[in-house]
Amino acid sequence: MKNKTLYILITVLVLLLNSGKSMAAMGYVIVDPNFRTYLGANRPSVLYPDSSLNIAAANAATGPFKCYNKNISNLDGIQYFTSISTLEVKYNPNLHTIPNIDGLTNITTLGLDSNDLTSLPNLSTLVNLQVLSFHHNRVALLPSVASLTQLKILFAHSNQLTALPSLMNLVNLDKLSISDNPITVIPSLSNLVKLTYFSSHRNPISSMPSLNNCVLLKDLVCSENNLTSVPDISNCTQLRMLWMPECKLTTLPDLSGYPLLTTVNVNNSQLSYEDLIPSIGNPNFNLIDYNFFDQKAGTAFTINAMTTHAVEINLGFDNALTNNIYTWYKDGVFMMNTTVNKINFASVSLTDDGVYTCTITNTIPALNGLTIQSKPITLRVSPCIVSNNIHYSIESTGCTYPIVVAFDESSFSAGTAPFTYILENKTDTLAFSTSTFSLSKEGNYDILVKDATGCEVIFESELVIERNSTCDPVFYPNGDGVADTYYIENTGTAQIYNRNGELIKELNVPAYWDGSTKKGQDAPSGLYVIVVNKDITMKVTLLR
Repeated sequence: MKNKTLYILITVLVLLLNSGKSMAAMGYVIVDPNFRTYLGANRPSVLYPDSSLNIAAANAATGPFKCYNKNISNLDGIQYFTSISTLEVKYNPNLHTIPNIDGLTNITTLGLDSNDLTSLPNLSTLVNLQVLSFHHNRVALLPSVASLTQLKILFAHSNQLTALPSLMNLVNLDKLSISDNPITVIPSLSNLVKLTYFSSHRNPISSMPSLNNCVLLKDLVCSENNLTSVPDISNCTQLRMLWMPECKLTTLPDLSGYPLLTTVNVNNSQLSYEDLIPSIGNPNFNLIDYNFFDQKAGTAFTINAMTTHAVEINLGFDNALTNNIYTWYKDGVFMMNTTVNKINFASVSLTDDGVYTCTITNTIPALNGLTIQSKPITLRVSPCIVSNNIHYSIESTGCTYPIVVAFDESSFSAGTAPFTYILENKTDTLAFSTSTFSLSKEGNYDILVKDATGCEVIFESELVIERNSTCDPVFYPNGDGVADTYYIENTGTAQIYNRNGELIKELNVPAYWDGSTKKGQDAPSGLYVIVVNKDITMKVTLLR
């Protein structure tokens, strides 16, 4: 029994001793196999034989740490390399986070480009950092950089940043790129007195802080934004490139006083010649290096007018210039050339309704080849008297004339009273100054209404005056203005016969028969037969 107990004690002791030896040889476990492989190939001295990390050796490791395109997804363990001078981990598409690196206080460069980072670690302890670059990731928040007073380069473009922390302490910053981020507001840049390069390309910003204190600025790239003006660069006399195409610029500062400015691009903005002409005084100006093309100036708007009203279409820019030539188009079709920025209509009609555009050139030789396009101005012309359908009533009078007609003016939604009513057909034009009036004979009339301003509208519907179908057709050509004629409404040729069958008259119809014969004599009272196109027969009684 004693021997068995002793054997067990000896076995346990051996296991404990072996276990102690294993623990003494084991370091920090690097969980990412690709990171372990990288360390084994590039810094083998920091690994134990079992590929765990020797923390002491990692602490002592110096020099730059560069790990490109190794498909690393977990950088845990990097926090122990506290003596390295740079940390550059790039092109690892499965790397989403960086562990806490507060202890890497000696690094001067932190390069994390083209991974798939969604966040950054705390940066406040990296006080020696001169380069911070993490472009082409998905980082949504840049931690505070207030303590990074030695920073010279900050490349944060192509991420998902919606805002920036204060940059006021970055007094040594030389280059700043925040392009391709959904940033809508840029903080003050007034303390960045050493800044030479600034890029804010494709940010949805509508304004930018002043760059007036950035007196060393050489390159300004702010294209494809919502900016309507160039930021204040009045003291940036070292400027050599202004790159702001495809913005919404409506003004441009005078660039003639920037002697080093050799490249300007404000292509595809909203500038007019008034904005551009001052800058042609720069000694470096030419239309190749200064890209002023594809401007769409002015404001698109709509003018609503009624027929007969006076209308002015005014571009609203280049008002003071006298050397512009304006080529006008309506609905894309050439209209005319003018030397002024407006066209006037003394009295518009429905045919003037359309979309008006203008192409503008300038006679200054330095601008030869440059054209500016106006934004479209839409002219919508509606009838000055508006009614969906004119309404009227005809008083029933049996078989006698005159017939009373009453127009309903409440159906007019526009127009200025009093109204005049003009009735027309092939033989008569009748005018009435009131909405109720009498007609002395039948017929089909076109209806024209004129208001007090002179506006005239012809309605599509006709006024039809006809005798009751139960009435005998009778007319009285005695010159009293009542039923003096008989209206033949059919179309073609009408032949009129007396009761003896004699042809007394032939007419092209529709027309009125005034009771005369083909010789111009008065036909006697009696019954007459009218045959139209040798097909339609009607009877009428003439009484004198």
